[in-house]
Amino acid sequence: MLEQAKNDFQKGKPVLIYHNEEDETALVLPCEYINEDMYKVLRRYATGDVAVMLDQNFGDKIGISFLSDALTLAAEENAQVESAVKQSHAGPTFDLKSAKTGSSDNEKVQAIREFAYIALHKEYEMFNKNFIIPGHVRTYIARRGLLDERIGHTELGVFFSKYCGLSGVVCMVTIRDEADGHTYNKFESEKFAREHNYSIAYQDEILEVFRTYNAPEDKVTQAPANEYLNNYSKLKYIRKFEETLEMLFRSNKIRGSYHLAIGQEATGVALGTVLKESDVVFTTHRGHHIALGVGVNPKKFFDECIGKNTGLDAGHAGPMHFYSKEKGIWGANGIVAANAGISLGVALSKKIDSANGIVVNVIGEGS
Repeated sequence: MLEQAKNDFQKGKPVLIYHNEEDETALVLPCEYINEDMYKVLRRYATGDVAVMLDQNFGDKIGISFLSDALTLAAEENAQVESAVKQSHAGPTFDLKSAKTGSSDNEKVQAIREFAYIALHKEYEMFNKNFIIPGHVRTYIARRGLLDERIGHTELGVFFSKYCGLSGVVCMVTIRDEADGHTYNKFESEKFAREHNYSIAYQDEILEVFRTYNAPEDKVTQAPANEYLNNYSKLKYIRKFEETLEMLFRSNKIRGSYHLAIGQEATGVALGTVLKESDVVFTTHRGHHIALGVGVNPKKFFDECIGKNTGLDAGHAGPMHFYSKEKGIWGANGIVAANAGISLGVALSKKIDSANGIVVNVIGEGS
C-alpha cells in the first residue's frame, strides 16, 4: 500500500496519511505540483490557511530555529510540558516580496512552489531575496529525531516527500467531516480515500521506513559525550585563565592593558572545533578566548601575556599583539577592525594561489 502511495505522490497526486495514535487523517500534496485548482481542493478541507510544511534543514538554512525546545522549556517552568509539545510545530509565516498582499490563491501557490524549488535545488539564499516575514502562507517546520517523542503529521508528511525523492516541502490539511467537523477515524479515512481515488499511507508504515531510511540530510550527527565535556572544560579553563590575569593586573603584579573576553568564551571554543591547520585567524585586542579555543599552548600564552621571555612570542607581543602561525593565528590587533583589510588580503592570496583553507576575521567592539 505504501508503494502505491509513493507512486501517486511522485506523480503529483495527493495522498492521505492516517495517524494511528491521534486517529486523524491528513491530505498531503507535494508542493512541486501544486496549482490553483489543487490549492482550492486543499482549502476546502482546511479549517484555516493551507499549512505548508518544511523540514528542519530548510529552517536552519534560512536562519529560522525550530521552536519546540523553547516551548518545551517554557512549559516545564509552568508544568505544562504536554501542552507545549503539542504546540511545538508552530512556525513562522512568509510572503512574497513582489506580491501586493499575498492574499490571492495565485500568489500563495507561487510562494509555495518557490519554497519547493529552493529546498529541492538547495538554493537557500534565494529565500532571503524573495521572501519576508511575516506574511500569509502559513508554514510549519518538521523536526528530525522525534521517534522517541511525539511525531505528528508534519514529520510524517515531510519525511514521506523526501522518501519519494521530492523537495520535502508539502501542503497539508487535516480531513474533517463537513457536517460536524470531527476528524476521520481509520474506517472513515479509508472510505474517503476510495470515494476520491486517493492512496492512503499509515503512520506505522511510514515510521518503519523512517527508522531504516538512510537519507543524508535527515541523519543527525551526534558528537560523542566526551567532546561535549572537553568543550565545557575549555570554557571553564578560558574563564579561569582570564580571571587569573585580572587578579594579577589588579594586584599590580603585571602591567599593561588587559582586555578580557569573559562571557564570550564559547566563540573561541566553537572556532577551535571547526578550524583546520590550513585555516587562518585574525583577532582583536580582546582575543584570549580565541587563542586558547584554537589550541595555543596555554603555558606559553600565559607567559606571553605577563611579558616573560618564555612566552609565545618571547614576551614581545603581550596580550594584544600575539601571533601563532603554528595554530593559524596570524595576528591580534589593538586597533578596532584594523584586521579587515589584512585578512581580506590573505584570503585573496589563498584564492589566487588556489590554496586550501579559509580566513576568519574576528571583530567586535562596535566595529
